[in-house]
Amino acid sequence: MIIEICLIVIAVALCMLVLLITIAFITINRFAKQINIILSNVHNQLEQTRSDAQDIIQNTKKIATEIKTNINSSKSLIDNTNQLFKSLNHTVSSLQQISDSISRNSTSNKNSTSTNVKQDEGISEVVNWASTTLDIWKKFKT
Repeated sequence: MIIEICLIVIAVALCMLVLLITIAFITINRFAKQINIILSNVHNQLEQTRSDAQDIIQNTKKIATEIKTNINSSKSLIDNTNQLFKSLNHTVSSLQQISDSISRNSTSNKNSTSTNVKQDEGISEVVNWASTTLDIWKKFKT
């Protein structure tokens, strides 16, 4: 009788062990499914991130190309502006020389009457134009 009770206790213990192992496997299976779902979501997010990163890289390349084009256009604009400044500088220098020449001639020819009055009007007009041109050039330069 004791042997039978021991066998019953052993059988019940084995049944409990099988039941606990089954519960553990079911729990592990659920955990594995949840991990699979999480990893699938992470994979999808990584794919989306990769796709977004590629789009950003392509947009960055386009922007860099546009910036390079604009820089080249700006360089030609700066070159043209520099040429304009050189031309204006030359014009101002020429006007200054003309003004100096006219001023010298007017002081040496002060004794003429009607011709002198016309020359003085012409001189003052040239000086005014030169002065105005210089003012415009200085404002444009700054």
